[in-house]
Amino acid sequence: MGAQHMLIGISEAISALTIAGQRRGSVEFTGRSQAVFLASFPLVGLAFGLVGLIGIELLAPSLPVLAAWLVPTLWLLLSGGRHFADFARFSEAVLFPGTAEERLSVMRQSGALPLAGLALAVAVYTGKVIALMQAQLMDVHSIAVIVLVLPLFGRYVAALVAISGERPISPCSELLKDYKLHAVGGASVFVLLSLVKYLTLSLALLVTVMAVGVLMRLIAEQRLGGLYAACVSAVIELAELAGILVVVAFSGAGINLVYY
Repeated sequence: MGAQHMLIGISEAISALTIAGQRRGSVEFTGRSQAVFLASFPLVGLAFGLVGLIGIELLAPSLPVLAAWLVPTLWLLLSGGRHFADFARFSEAVLFPGTAEERLSVMRQSGALPLAGLALAVAVYTGKVIALMQAQLMDVHSIAVIVLVLPLFGRYVAALVAISGERPISPCSELLKDYKLHAVGGASVFVLLSLVKYLTLSLALLVTVMAVGVLMRLIAEQRLGGLYAACVSAVIELAELAGILVVVAFSGAGINLVYY
């Protein structure tokens, strides 16, 4: 039974965060399965990081500019553009001058992405590329480590944000309430492993991404009246950009966080 909960939760996480996988359909999504679902966010992030690491190792030594474009593009494709689209709709809703209900209706609209939100999403994507270009001043190993652990931290904090709301974020339900600690503990395992290997880098990224998560939650609560799945996507998108910028800033000051 425990294995079934794990399989359902991991499958749901893959479906929610990547282009792969299928929805669970008629399978019961229990509280334990929901906890595994959220705890699997960093695991999925690690898979994104491994893809980015391979891209950097293969291309950065000879084609650094192409590598800088390739990594965010691979992340975009692997997610099926889901985080990009959610961030665009979330941004549009937050900027909308109407009531909270009107903003929610804007965020929930299907079809073409809203213009202002799309422009902000493109700006974040481009910012990642430019930041990675600047990171090419570091050695290839350092860049590879950064793109390996950054998606892990982004999705870890996204899971914490999803758990922190008073109302469960879809596809979770009230059944999650009794298993929140299980979700936090399971998600934290991968972060602890990263802290052991790259303490200074991981602490810097964790603080940065936590700040992004807190900011996005405050914006969502003030402008939308609560947390929604699109807010989780916004955390992932902005966390990746903020994390790269912080590492580049330290590098510009002569501090390579990977080796401290």
